[in-house]
Amino acid sequence: MSLLTRCHACHMVFHVVQDQLKVSEGWVRCGRCGEVFNALEHLFEADAAAPAGAPTPTPLAGTSATEPDSQLHTDFGASTLAASDFGPLPAPSRQPPTWDLPPLTTAPPPVPAVTAVAVPVPALTVVLPQPPTVTPPAADGPAPAPATEAPPQPPAPAPEQPPAASPSPVTPPPSTEQPPPAPPVPPEASSTAAEPVAVTADTAPTVHPVPGFLQDPAAARWYHRRWARWMMALLAPLLVLLLGLQVLVQYRNELSTHYTGLRGYLVKMCSVVGCQLESPRALEQLVLVSSKIQQTSAKNVLHLRAELHNRARHPVRTPSLDLTLTDAYGQVLVRKMLQPQELRSPGESIRGSNSWQISAFIDVGTLPVAGFSLVLFYP
Repeated sequence: MSLLTRCHACHMVFHVVQDQLKVSEGWVRCGRCGEVFNALEHLFEADAAAPAGAPTPTPLAGTSATEPDSQLHTDFGASTLAASDFGPLPAPSRQPPTWDLPPLTTAPPPVPAVTAVAVPVPALTVVLPQPPTVTPPAADGPAPAPATEAPPQPPAPAPEQPPAASPSPVTPPPSTEQPPPAPPVPPEASSTAAEPVAVTADTAPTVHPVPGFLQDPAAARWYHRRWARWMMALLAPLLVLLLGLQVLVQYRNELSTHYTGLRGYLVKMCSVVGCQLESPRALEQLVLVSSKIQQTSAKNVLHLRAELHNRARHPVRTPSLDLTLTDAYGQVLVRKMLQPQELRSPGESIRGSNSWQISAFIDVGTLPVAGFSLVLFYP
């Protein structure tokens, strides 16, 4: 009994041996397309495949009748098969492909030609409602009376409908191209005018009255009088002088420092106005060069020494000192403000590019002083 199998990829038919299928568990490789498939799923007998009385196909030119259709490759080693397991293969049978299609006996029905008919569209007339006319009430007049409703406008005549098309046949145009279909006819527009809305005192827009000084022309004529012009001409320079005096009083210390020629005038001005001329305050120009505290012969008295340098070229007002004494753990024990008079300052200011040697004795009592800090400030 000869067994055949068919490749499910290219539908090629091969002869197989049952012993070979047992060794490879049914898996074979197609010699035509190289597809690996299970031959047991597509296995059939050669006698059942060839119908009775079928004519023997003629072999192709240049091909031997005993030559197999294709080569069969299996995925197993050659050493596992014996020579007695193989036998002569019968000649393959070739069958021409057949098509199960019904014969075409009748031609398809022709497609009827579609002819577009142009339909005239009537012109549309749209009547919009007219806005109501609102008269603003007068500023001092009586309250406006409620407006009466306007009589409704007669409706506009409806557009005439086009006559119905006659049932006579329409001759198609000679052109072979079919025109686009006509747009649909829009519905008839409403020609009834909207009724106007009644305007009352509550719905009327609010009109604010014009201020009185804008309505009175006499108020504008005041600026054109002669005595008003003379008064404004005298007040303008006086206001400028007052502004200059305010600037001199506000920046008197800086002006006396940078412009030494103005110092005499500024002293006289301060005597009249009641201000005091001092050196400018400039902590950014002062540098604490050194500072230290030493124990004196007295048990509870400390000696503070410091050097303060003025980097500016002009005199700077003498600052005050904020002295803070701390213990060994950094906790604040006492804080004292030292004024320039207590420190025996040379004057109210430190001259430009000069230093001030600070020396002061401080009684701390029984406090365990271990450190200190010194800060400059202006009271």
